[in-house]
Amino acid sequence: MVEHKLKIKSEHFSAVINKTKTAEIRYNDRNYQVDDILILNEIDENGVFTGKNCEVIVTHVLDDNQYLQTGYVMLSFHMLNSDDSHKNINEIKAQGIKEAVINQVLQHRLMTEREFTWQSYRYEILSCADRLKKTIEE
Repeated sequence: MVEHKLKIKSEHFSAVINKTKTAEIRYNDRNYQVDDILILNEIDENGVFTGKNCEVIVTHVLDDNQYLQTGYVMLSFHMLNSDDSHKNINEIKAQGIKEAVINQVLQHRLMTEREFTWQSYRYEILSCADRLKKTIEE
């Protein structure tokens, strides 16, 4: 695990704090890895530090030239706070996966071949996330 101190624009910082932004595309000049801690330091529109920051833990690194420019990675992350101090990395990853699934359902309401009511579809997705969490914990 390595700590990386990074700058982040105010608009993106707010989205991280609100937990609506859970991924970041960065040039991979630091060899980012799962379990790395990103200390995100907010900067304003003039590039001046505001003094606000937050810490996130990297839960996944997408390094695929088919989807990203060469040299860039997408870092999925989960916000760290005092509530997370007792959790291990697998619990944090599972929570991040569950949140991502919930966001996907809420934002896109993906449809499958079989007709679901909104409530049953949400239940099905959350059940899948819970099963995945249990698999990670084992």
